[in-house]
Amino acid sequence: MKLLLHQCCGPCSVYPVKVLKAQGHELGGYWYNPNIHPVQEFYKRLETLHAFDRAQGIPLILDET
Repeated sequence: MKLLLHQCCGPCSVYPVKVLKAQGHELGGYWYNPNIHPVQEFYKRLETLHAFDRAQGIPLILDET
């Protein structure tokens, strides 16, 4: 089954991605987190998420509005 997973950062995604992949799901990531402040924290989380998703082969949809 294809699933779109809302992700707030890389570290928070490790366990859900592991479990969902083990169950045979095909994952896509979705980033929408306008509530993360300060802006440095926003970009730090986004950077770690990019690295994690690349390593896991997960395509990422960004919504930075």
